[in-house]
Amino acid sequence: MSTKRLFAILIIIGVVVSCGPKKKKFSLNNYVNDDSALVDDSEIRVPFKEEYGIKTVEVKINGVICADMIFDSGCSGSTISLKEANYLASIGKITQEDYKGETKALIADGSIVDKMVFNIKSLVIGDKLECKDVEVTVSENEEAPLLLGNEVLNRVASYTVDNKSKEVVFILK
Repeated sequence: MSTKRLFAILIIIGVVVSCGPKKKKFSLNNYVNDDSALVDDSEIRVPFKEEYGIKTVEVKINGVICADMIFDSGCSGSTISLKEANYLASIGKITQEDYKGETKALIADGSIVDKMVFNIKSLVIGDKLECKDVEVTVSENEEAPLLLGNEVLNRVASYTVDNKSKEVVFILK
């Protein structure tokens, strides 16, 4: 399937997704100190959910989609499904200018697939930590899980998983 045809599909198909109330957030790009988001000036704690051993964190994509992304430190990038990409395109939150090309990706079953790459202008983790200009690959599977991988995780100094309090602790300095 050609890139232009796939992008046309993204624009034609849309889904409605809603989010909860907006909260203040910390921005990795300009290190805004926001006391409601920071435990102290060096860490942010984001709650996670766990089911069947898979940890997910809530994210907000380009200010309009709230979803749970799998916290996947074994994934080099971040991935959204065709469903989310379709919706973002249908409301103008991703455009042709955000399209970065295609890449080959090795997926968990060992096969190599072609994936489109888009720039997401804002990805907010747990209403607390904002990452700007995140490159995501788009899975052609509309039901594919969303993955939060090292493209985002490498933006902080380090992170730990606190299984007792069920939080991911992002260390900023």
